Amino acid sequence: MDGHGLLAELGLPDQFGFLLLAISLILLLAPYLSGSDLGVLKIPQVTDAARRTLRALGPIAIAAAILLHVPFFPKNGPRPSADPVPGPGSGPAASASTSPCRISGTVFDSDNDQPLSAISIGVHRETSFRPEPMRRGVATTGLDGRFGFDCSWIDSSAFPILLSLSHPDWVATRIMNRIDRPGQWEAVNLPVPMSDVDLVPLREVGISFGTKDRTSEHHIVGGVIENDSARAYSCVRFTFQLVRTVDGNRMNAGTQVVEARNLLPAEKRPYEQAFPLDAGFHLRSKSEC
Repeated sequence: MDGHGLLAELGLPDQFGFLLLAISLILLLAPYLSGSDLGVLKIPQVTDAARRTLRALGPIAIAAAILLHVPFFPKNGPRPSADPVPGPGSGPAASASTSPCRISGTVFDSDNDQPLSAISIGVHRETSFRPEPMRRGVATTGLDGRFGFDCSWIDSSAFPILLSLSHPDWVATRIMNRIDRPGQWEAVNLPVPMSDVDLVPLREVGISFGTKDRTSEHHIVGGVIENDSARAYSCVRFTFQLVRTVDGNRMNAGTQVVEARNLLPAEKRPYEQAFPLDAGFHLRSKSEC
């Protein structure tokens, strides 16, 4: 039966229904297993008078708890009567679904037609100024580049919407296809020319840092420079921003550079370097030098 029970009709959570079931089951068993420990269920001790009452009340309680979950009420919500008009590079479909709105498709590298995995899909509202993020990470592509998500949480007045793609290795989020209205959107193709995607520089090379000691003039900052890749680097430069606080205001106080030369694949290299004592600092950038 396609519908929902009284519990959902009243807007009560499923956990409340499960609690009622557990309580009614205890009432049903109490006259016969008084004081028993069934592991998940612990039956309390009941008096003889209570047993007589529960022999009649227990079956009624368990029946009522079960009926709360029986789908007497028909499923509500609009159903698309026609195929949505596809956006660029997408294909519509009017397949049967329990949700009035679902979007699915494939993300691939248009340079070589290979699927792109671990791509996070986001939803943005289309505005006259710039796309407004509604929810990030609604789905993530698998090894085959496919994704899918239920979009029934989006109010129909929020359409048209835009899909976005992001990845930890990408510098920027890419805004992709336009979805005009709710419906069953399948085979939405999202081509990404990876030759045009700017990647986060030196993502596989990291640096930890903290103050290890102090002198009268300097912080002695130290940590580990770590190369997680299989590539060797002749020189990597880490640029730290120095900040001083003057009269309660944070002021730019220049930069401090830490360099690692001849960094080997999978190498972890400790370092120490003197920083100005009167300045705070944070990592601003890293680059090859």
